[in-house]
Amino acid sequence: MNTIAVQVAQQVGIKNVIDYAYRMGITTELAPYLPTALGASAVKPIDLCSAYSMFASQGVRYHPMAITKVSDADNNSLDASRYAPQKEVDILKPETIHQIDEALQGVVEHGTGTRARGDSSTGIVEGARGKTGTTSDNRDAWFAGYTPELTTVVWLASVHKKGKRLVYAEMEGATGGHQCAPIWHDFMMQAIPVQHKFNSVVQHMDLMAAKTVAINEENPRPKKRKPDAKRGDAKNETKLTTGPTQPPSALPTTDGIETQPDTPVPDPDADTMPSAPPPVSGPLRAAPSASVPSVSAPSAALPDPTIEHRVGAMPAARTNPSSVGRVRATRPSTRIAPPERMVTVTVCGDTGDIANPYCETYRSVTVSQAQAAKMHRCRLHKPPAGEDR
Repeated sequence: MNTIAVQVAQQVGIKNVIDYAYRMGITTELAPYLPTALGASAVKPIDLCSAYSMFASQGVRYHPMAITKVSDADNNSLDASRYAPQKEVDILKPETIHQIDEALQGVVEHGTGTRARGDSSTGIVEGARGKTGTTSDNRDAWFAGYTPELTTVVWLASVHKKGKRLVYAEMEGATGGHQCAPIWHDFMMQAIPVQHKFNSVVQHMDLMAAKTVAINEENPRPKKRKPDAKRGDAKNETKLTTGPTQPPSALPTTDGIETQPDTPVPDPDADTMPSAPPPVSGPLRAAPSASVPSVSAPSAALPDPTIEHRVGAMPAARTNPSSVGRVRATRPSTRIAPPERMVTVTVCGDTGDIANPYCETYRSVTVSQAQAAKMHRCRLHKPPAGEDR
């Protein structure tokens, strides 16, 4: 019955078959002979799993990768969900994927892989597809299969060490359909619900992230206006003062009368956010009048003519004496720092930490980016005993 595979390989060319095997993830050397179509060349289970996953992902090939833990310099566990494998597209035609998917469905429903799908007594793996494999001398037994959520490959062998070589002993009566398919079934019955739960958390987090991006795009941060000297921006105003330094909270005049700043008036040129109130603390705090020295007659504070006082490139000799000792009163700046960007985080309903796939309940909270960076993944809920994280 397996001669059909050899006939197809002969018609399309065995080199073409090998080329597609490499493009789909096989990394071991494949012999350019027709029996390779029957599995005569050795392959790695992880490579075969990568190749079969293309049928589950509608033609997208994900490069295998493994992350057991991501930690910082202090050995604190970090979220590893943002690390994604590389992927390739447009390797197989959609009609090719559809035909093979139908063929692999027939294997588990009516062929040698029915034990992989299961029945009413053992439980049915919904959406199961797969292929059994057995070498002629029963040294290897395989089942490679997938569902829309997960691709799994089971390989079985009896390995013995003979000197420095590994020898695969014959397993009498062992086949992929009888030994590997039940293992695949039992594993998938336990793994698929966990994968469903993990996918729902990831999809929820992706949805929240997409909504946050959409909100930020609809409400972009205002662009900062460059200072314009002609408009009289505070940064470009020239101030010339002599005598004792004045506190920033008091605005002296030439007659020695102290003027306290009034309620801040919004600067029309300032970069302020809509509806944000002006700050009421900091440099706008009024200083005690006793600490403000008065300025006497302008003649008492004339600059030394031997010292060049530069305001830009203007020497002191060209300064109008009537302006000496006078400080130009400017309106206090009302520039408000833009608010910190907020992000939405999915957290565990019990601990309030970032939810992991094993949390029983979770909810969405909105926090600042700085707060989100300090959060860590929930450590209360862990995978069931015997299951790797």
